[in-house]
Amino acid sequence: MRVLFYEFKKVLFKQKAIIFIALFICIKLLVLSSTASYSVETTEENKSFYKEYLMNVNGKLTPKKESYIRNEKERIGNIKSQEDEVLNKYLKGDINNSEYILQLSEVNSSLKKSEAFKIIYDQYKYVKQDPNNRYFLYTNGWTNLLSPESPDIILVLLLLLIITPIFTYEYEKDMIYLIVTSKKGKVSVPAYKVIAASIMTIILAVIFSVINYVYCAVKYGLPSGNFPLQSIPFFKTSSYHLSLTQTYLYISLIKVIGFLVFTYLIIFISVIAKKTVVTLFTSLSIILIPYFIYLSSSIKYKLPLPLGFMIGNGYFRGTDNIGKTLKNSTSFLKISKQAFIIESIYMVILTFIFISTVLCIFSKFQYNRRKKI
Repeated sequence: MRVLFYEFKKVLFKQKAIIFIALFICIKLLVLSSTASYSVETTEENKSFYKEYLMNVNGKLTPKKESYIRNEKERIGNIKSQEDEVLNKYLKGDINNSEYILQLSEVNSSLKKSEAFKIIYDQYKYVKQDPNNRYFLYTNGWTNLLSPESPDIILVLLLLLIITPIFTYEYEKDMIYLIVTSKKGKVSVPAYKVIAASIMTIILAVIFSVINYVYCAVKYGLPSGNFPLQSIPFFKTSSYHLSLTQTYLYISLIKVIGFLVFTYLIIFISVIAKKTVVTLFTSLSIILIPYFIYLSSSIKYKLPLPLGFMIGNGYFRGTDNIGKTLKNSTSFLKISKQAFIIESIYMVILTFIFISTVLCIFSKFQYNRRKKI
């Protein structure tokens, strides 16, 4: 355990990882607050009107709610004619100036609410298609939390910066000779380095998941976490019977595993390359190149790479048409449970290969060093 604590101290303070962690958490918060979101802007602009409507329909669609929506649609559809009627009454002298202003303000108030109702009505058409699995709710928070289809690039860069030097530092500073000739240098030291890297990765992945959750909860709100996953259009064809909260927990767990395997990939490359720059470039390329090649495809979730697990949410989607052109259409194909199991097996195999190779390389390096002497 003493060696493990030493490795933590070495990485966090001597290699300045603690500074990178604090800096990248600040960058994460800054990016979250400044980048474009998945929210429907008219919902945010007319939030008070929208929530007023939502109070009447929130939850499962019922005949009473359906009747309310249809009546409200009819009422709003008549607003324009009411405005003309109020003007005609005023011109004919049927109402005085104060009555005209009062009635006109009521009409204008209804007109302001029409944009908010349009969102509710769009939700109604969506919920109506599958009322048992799709509920009315305020979707902006959950959409922002669950829908991003890319790995957390800030966490990716942070892991690259703090994990890479764990091994490359020893090579570049020629400390490797002291390690492999020490009593526990053959297996224990690299094993403790891997354990330290694993613990830091798990902690950081959890921290970033919590940051995402808290940010969305504060900015948008995350109500009705017990509602079905399909209530969010991104998962409209999902075959999983999960709540929104359960889905986020599962996605977060999958991401932790994905970033763990990514950490082992970094370690694997760093021990082979023995150079910081080469390790950074190679590790980043292995993740980003397949991501951009299969940007909107489900294939990226089936590759024998940690990329799919680092994104996570694609495993909970169903088959969905996500774009059309004049020549063809683009579809996201559902990832079956069998495919997910196979991908999980890939992660186990990769973990075994990466870690065992690291230990073997250290052992071989020791043998070569002795032979040279």
